[in-house]
Amino acid sequence: MHARPLHPDPTVASPPQRGNHQTNGTPTPTGTASGTRMLGTAAPQLTVDHRVARDIASQIARQREELLKTKPGVDRAGEEQRCLNWIAEAVALWSDAQAMTPQEDEALRRAVYDLLFRAGRLQPYLDDDRVEDIIVQGPHEVWLDYGDGERRRVGPIADSEEELLELLRELARTSGHGERTISTANPTLALSLRDGSRLQAITGLGPMTYAVIRRHRISHANLDDLVRLGTIDAVLRAFLGAAVRAEKNIMIAGKQKAGKTTLLRALLKEFDPQCRFATIQTEDELFAHTDGYHQQVVSLVGRESNGEKDAAGRGAGEVTLLDLMHPALRMSLERIVVGEVRGPEVVAMMQDPVRKSTRRPRTRPGRRPSTAPRPPPRRPPTRRPPSP
Repeated sequence: MHARPLHPDPTVASPPQRGNHQTNGTPTPTGTASGTRMLGTAAPQLTVDHRVARDIASQIARQREELLKTKPGVDRAGEEQRCLNWIAEAVALWSDAQAMTPQEDEALRRAVYDLLFRAGRLQPYLDDDRVEDIIVQGPHEVWLDYGDGERRRVGPIADSEEELLELLRELARTSGHGERTISTANPTLALSLRDGSRLQAITGLGPMTYAVIRRHRISHANLDDLVRLGTIDAVLRAFLGAAVRAEKNIMIAGKQKAGKTTLLRALLKEFDPQCRFATIQTEDELFAHTDGYHQQVVSLVGRESNGEKDAAGRGAGEVTLLDLMHPALRMSLERIVVGEVRGPEVVAMMQDPVRKSTRRPRTRPGRRPSTAPRPPPRRPPTRRPPSP
């Protein structure tokens, strides 16, 4: 049997050259830290002044606030259409004063829209299907990891630490994780973005704010797809499929970016479409309830504390993976799938339910499969010497 990490992905073409140059071994980023960013590869001279984009976005945000006060029943589509009209008007006024080209108008409108409704200056990188990881080293240093293994430095996504932190907080608010935030009191942030990407950020524990966004480019592959990609061979595919159908407990371990979650998603495709099972995760990365294949999925996601403590010293409002395990055992499930575990949640993963029909595939990060916890070796029984 043969397997190898999912990367490099042979189905992803190498990204085109962006005209980056190196000076004394240091790559020159695309765009500058002054608030101007290069957009696209076809017209490298096209730039957006993000200070102007922020000013227009602030103006539109005030208009939107007034709209919601006067018409609280307006739906999301109507609100967005009003804002699009206001954006077009504001950009047109600025364009007339600055003699901008139609291409520059469109780029500025898109930048304002991204600030109001999407991920701001981060959005173009999220829209690039070739990007696998977005690595943020403070507001001015951003790197992209591509599916073919290439790493490239690009333009900044913020002009200051505070602007970067506000961007991360906005991502938490718009991603349905209202209880999650990032600050000196809450220095870490983990969440799933609206497109399914996973974000992990750390602030206040080093010289700058760090963040990594992991994009799931291969989100609905099955085991046969992994064989075609060269990730596993046919023998290993047959073995894994048989193990799932035999309802064996499976633990997936490996180093970061080895493709553990991708493999777990593929294993879930070995379930019968009508199999009723639960996924228990800290952030939703399996997408089993939206993949169009499974019909009976109970998708449970843990919840972080709001920062306060209860009388027992536990975070108020916190729901752990172990908390989710207990009610899941009453949901008439055939199987339980625990997502990635990195700490105390391993208790939920290792807990042995009374129901024998429950089987729990799960993932665990590690340097190599041998790092998975193993039971201690049994000692041979000690024999007493015969009495004289």
